[in-house]
Order: sequence, then structure tokens, then C-alpha cells
Amino acid sequence: MASSEDCSLSIGSLLVDLLRMKPELIEQLAGFLDRETWVRPNWMHLSRELNVDIGVIEELSPYTESSPTIKLFKYLKKYNRPDTIQQLKQALLDMRRDDLCSLLENKGPECKEGFFDYELVSKEIVSRKVDASSTRFGVLDELAHALDGDSLVLGNWINLALKLGIPVKFPDSVRERSSSIRKSSINLFEYLSITYPKMAIKSVKEALEVMKRDDVLEIIQDQYLQDELLIKDLVTYQSDVMTMLADRLSVGQVPWDYEWRRLARQLKIPYAVYRKFEWKPRKRRKSPTKKVLQWLVERIPDITLTEIIAVLDKIKCSHAIQIIKEHFPNTVGEYST
Repeated sequence: MASSEDCSLSIGSLLVDLLRMKPELIEQLAGFLDRETWVRPNWMHLSRELNVDIGVIEELSPYTESSPTIKLFKYLKKYNRPDTIQQLKQALLDMRRDDLCSLLENKGPECKEGFFDYELVSKEIVSRKVDASSTRFGVLDELAHALDGDSLVLGNWINLALKLGIPVKFPDSVRERSSSIRKSSINLFEYLSITYPKMAIKSVKEALEVMKRDDVLEIIQDQYLQDELLIKDLVTYQSDVMTMLADRLSVGQVPWDYEWRRLARQLKIPYAVYRKFEWKPRKRRKSPTKKVLQWLVERIPDITLTEIIAVLDKIKCSHAIQIIKEHFPNTVGEYST
């Protein structure tokens, strides 16, 4: 439940107050803007527009969260690999990621909306010379958003690398991370089972319907989980099903959030509670976005969220505006999303 302090905040509030009182919003913005991108804006673009000292940007640059998918496609370009769009589409289909093939479809005779099957991935997708109004613009960033995860259910960058025969080094942290993020999802269900012992699976289904997570609902249906099944019984007696649900909820449908967090919010669990379920790496990563925002409030104490939104709008960072809109749904309408 939102506190009275939290309810008093708006997009006109001082950034310093939001840093203190809206940690969830700041976490989500950092989760999105900290990421390496190909052509779409991130924390660096925001920093330059806000006239952050170049020395600060250079100091924080190494902490940008790297994208293994972008690295994979850079490899294709570096070695002039002859992989075609058709081969990439087939690899995605083999991985059961046909949801991504629509990004690559040819949708017009002049191919202004999509790609021809014979075109080379290394020249067409791994290119920065794309008109921002074209649907080709940002395709690599969209693929990275979808494939950078560590899910054991959905095909990811590792599967794609193997399908394309690209040598890949598996980071030591990959299995630890995927297992730990799944544990965060399980922690959520364990919390529900203890705090709300009479909560049934029906409540979770209703939340998933609002979230439009048909894939998770399909698991519940396929496993014949009845509406009246208590969450505590699911956690206690159906560990295999619990693992399947947790793995699905460990994947983010949006690039700044995991689905288990969205489910927690939908079930009205306070941020102060569910943040304790969070996976934390052994070595805490420095967030460039958070550091930049802190730098700004130190230099410009009266800077407001409205000013940040205006800059995000200028650099066409619609995803970040959408994050803010989720927290202030009635006050961000005038900006593009």
C-alpha cells in the first residue's frame, strides 16, 4: 500500500525526493537505462543531454551492463559471416522463438518494413545507418532485450550462438544468476503461502490475466491446477510445477523488470517487502543511471522529474517514459510513449 508521502509525489516533484521516496521507480529506470544498446538511447544519451560532466560519463562508462546478444551480432560483423536473415529466422524457429521472427519479416515490396530473406545479418541488422522511422531501426536492441536473459525455458543468446555455430564463453555467473532469479520467484510464492495461508491459485490467475501472461496461465491449465488449490499446497507438494512457474516469471516481458516483480505488485505486495526476495550478485554492480541522478541533485538541487521526462522525450526514450507513466499514470500523458 502506498504511503501518504508516496501519494504526495508527482512528476513535478524534486528529483531528490524521488530518489529517497520512490526507490522502485529509480531501480526500474536504472534497470533499463544501464543497459548497453545498439542504436537506442540509454543513460549516456540522457547524461549528455543533461550536460553531465564528460569526466563523470567516462568514469561510469565501464559499468554499463553489457549485452551478450549485441556482442554475438558484433562477432558476425567482425568476421564478415555470411549468415542470412533466413538462417537467423530458422535458428529462432528452432529455438521456439518464433515470437521474434516478426521483427525480421518482409512486409513490403521495397522492404521498408522488415528484411528480405537473402540479406546478410552482418550488414543489415548490425548497422547503425538506419532511418529512425524505419522498422529496421532498433531491431538489434529488440533482439537483445528478448535474448539477453538466462531463462532455462525461453531460448536465449546462448541457444542462438549454438544454433549459428558461434564459439561462446559461458560466464561463470550465468547458471548462478538464472538459478538465483528463479529463487526470487519461488521466494514470492513462499511468502504468499505463509502470509496468506488461505490464498488460492485463483488469485494468482486473476493477476496473470491482467498481466496478459497467457504462457504462464497455460502451464496452470496444462497441470490441471484447480482454482481452489491453495498456494501453500502448491509450494509444499508440487515443487516441479512451482519450478516451471518460477522460471517463466524470472523472465522480463519488458527490459526493466522481471515478471515476478510485476506479479508481486499486482497482488498488492509492498515494494519494501518484495525487494527482499531479490537476487543480488556477489559483487554489487554500480549503476551509471543512479550515479548520474545523484550527481544531478547535488549540482542542481531543484531539478524535477518533469525536466528528466522532457529530456527523455527529446532523445526519444519512450521505454523510460513508460516506466515513469506506470508510477504516475495520470500525469505523463502529454509525453510520447
